[in-house]
Amino acid sequence: MFVKMLTAMAGDSFSYDHGAVVEVSAKYGKAWIAAGLAEETRPTDVLEAEVDKQAGVAKEAVAKFKVAERDLAIHKADLATARQQIEALTGQLSEAQAATQALATEVEELKAALGDEKEAKLTALEELDTERAAKEILEKELEALKTATAQEPPPAEGAA
Repeated sequence: MFVKMLTAMAGDSFSYDHGAVVEVSAKYGKAWIAAGLAEETRPTDVLEAEVDKQAGVAKEAVAKFKVAERDLAIHKADLATARQQIEALTGQLSEAQAATQALATEVEELKAALGDEKEAKLTALEELDTERAAKEILEKELEALKTATAQEPPPAEGAA
């Protein structure tokens, strides 16, 4: 016998929602109808209920599919945007790497120039120290010559 549930009911091995059309033994069906828990229905009602149920499932599936399609379109657009951003960042990275390499080359050139200038200044300082030492020696020799000349008697006028 087929009955349509007027209330939800569950037991150890079953669970029926309000409005569910179920097949039960005549004994249970008549007892539930008498208790106001269910009403008798025809087998065609069962088919109609199943059709209605399947139509609801289909509508729900179509709605979910449309949402999934919309989400997919959004994700595709996001992916395209992300790819464009990656391309732009890749270009910026290449430019930054080229600029970094140019700066590194410039730094190396400046280091080399600084090293050359430092070497030239050190050489100039060494030459200056050498000239100062030579000057001191010459000044001492000049002083010695002056002292020696001052101590020697002047040459006689007819002696040479």
